[in-house]
Amino acid sequence: MFALLLAFTLGYHALDLDAGRTLSMNAEQRFPMGSVFKLPLAIEVSDFSPGWSPIRDNAHGEPVVLTLREVLTYALGVSDNTAADYLLKLIGGAQNIRTVSGIRIDRSEKEMAADLHKPGGKDKYAIDPRDTSTPKAMVELLRMFYEKRDGLSPASHEFAMKTMLGTKTGPKRIVSMLPKGATFAHKTGTMPGTFNDVGIITSPDGKHHIAIAIFVKESKSDEDEKVIAKTAKRIMNSLLPR
Repeated sequence: MFALLLAFTLGYHALDLDAGRTLSMNAEQRFPMGSVFKLPLAIEVSDFSPGWSPIRDNAHGEPVVLTLREVLTYALGVSDNTAADYLLKLIGGAQNIRTVSGIRIDRSEKEMAADLHKPGGKDKYAIDPRDTSTPKAMVELLRMFYEKRDGLSPASHEFAMKTMLGTKTGPKRIVSMLPKGATFAHKTGTMPGTFNDVGIITSPDGKHHIAIAIFVKESKSDEDEKVIAKTAKRIMNSLLPR
């Protein structure tokens, strides 16, 4: 809907979960998920590595004992890579994640990091079909989550929603443009050249809900992250009542 001249590739899909209206751009193009893959992973595990890792950093080399719920909170709430790789191992690998068509999960965080450090790895990441999603597919997953058709028990669904509402990552992205009193249950993803934010916006009065997925790839500057907030503001202005 919004015509933009960009030095990177932007894709988004937004669905008014109450009225069914949609807004899209490059909604069926594949984008690297980065840590957004932890959302379908958490949904898979809830009933049942190198990089950013508060678990590892706070352990100081000592063994750590955590409950499964604590590991899920680290993976989904603060995007901990060690937690995500543990959860992948717990379910027997990425191939065992059941999710919607259009979402691919192929590697662990450790494997992705290794590929990124290979010659040309950062440039290849943007065009690698592995560990990708279309914006439209991600919104479909969010819709299923919102409608509680995700296979989770009521308690597990409530836990996942509460954890996503408490997400600390991406403060300059969609959450920075929320109307006062609105909430956003979300998951972000950040990798070289990639900025993502996906989740469910609830209006201040609690009567309106938007499932939204905004992806950026092939970026050459951290400043490009700002396009997510700007795009989200346009979408909310179009889909939320004023």
